[in-house]
Amino acid sequence: MLQRWQRFVSAASNPADLLSAANRAAAAGKHDDAVRILQECIACDPGNQTGLLTLIQIYGYLQRYELAVQFCARALQVGADRTAVDASLQQLLPALIHTEPPQGAVNVVDEVLAAAPDHLEARIARAQLLRRAGRSREAVQECQKVLELEPDLIPASDLMRSILADLNSAVDIADFGIPPESFQAYEWALARNVAETLQAVTKRFYADLGLGPAAASKPLMRALSTFQERLAAVKPNGAETAQSVLHRFELAWWQYRQGIFGQAIGEFEAIFRDRFLRTKCAFNPYALEAVVRSGEILARREELRGETDAAIDMYRQIIAICENGVCARRLTVLLARQGRLQEAADTACRAISSQMNLFPDTGNSEYIALLRATLNEMPSIETAVPGKDPS
Repeated sequence: MLQRWQRFVSAASNPADLLSAANRAAAAGKHDDAVRILQECIACDPGNQTGLLTLIQIYGYLQRYELAVQFCARALQVGADRTAVDASLQQLLPALIHTEPPQGAVNVVDEVLAAAPDHLEARIARAQLLRRAGRSREAVQECQKVLELEPDLIPASDLMRSILADLNSAVDIADFGIPPESFQAYEWALARNVAETLQAVTKRFYADLGLGPAAASKPLMRALSTFQERLAAVKPNGAETAQSVLHRFELAWWQYRQGIFGQAIGEFEAIFRDRFLRTKCAFNPYALEAVVRSGEILARREELRGETDAAIDMYRQIIAICENGVCARRLTVLLARQGRLQEAADTACRAISSQMNLFPDTGNSEYIALLRATLNEMPSIETAVPGKDPS
């Protein structure tokens, strides 16, 4: 069988014939023969994109991941369709990071990065491989490069945290040129907003019960006040200077709650109108939450101002980005009020669904952990004396 394929290959007059022969070999389950024919095709025509992409697919099927990624690099070098190559790399890189020994995989990823220095998934894969190879410092530096290109890319920041956590505690992360506040500033701002929101909701609850000023003595209110004091004592450098888009949103939200409306609305507008940021929403949860939450605030503000058409437009933009049930419900109500019943009916199907929080995981935030610990210090209902206020 092999001799028959070899005779065909030697007689083939052009790359198209070789591609046809390779496809027939692959269809017949003769993958090694198909590989040899494709290699001959590429030798005849080094820029043959179809041949390169087909060879990548076959190497992936055969679980020869290093070779598959190596030919991805070659395809990038000759200007093959970036979307197609990226799709292959998205499938191959998760498998490549588990290959042994890791150094060989590092080398082929380096070839990809030589052709596409901005390929973030390849850089993250390289960091993971360096970590497996025992080269933690280089892995952290690679994560840094990713975050310089994309400050809000969660896998890179999570990987960096994990690597640093694995290192000996005596190692100063300043050795890597990483300011600790780059990790802490957003989490601190988030924890502050969470605590203040909890406090406002709880205060309103007690006010509805008619407690008034007496609410301040309740265990939950005291615990939240204690937490805010503790949080202020551990405020990191740069906490008030936005270092990522979601940090920027958290700072604007705090300003909004403090009554600094002009500056906050300006920030929400800038975030929501940023077209480049919207393109990142498809793969970046940080960007998605910042854009959607900013849009929600702005749309609701337009509602309250009586600018119904502007609010409708914003809600439409939001649900085009994200299937947000809350915004869909508001949009349905506004359309119905305007008598646009067919449009309201079309939106209603989205309004009956409710989505989870856009970015619910607070990870290993030390500030959220501090909040939990402070709340856990409250006297429990079970241990309180019956009939007596535990405060």
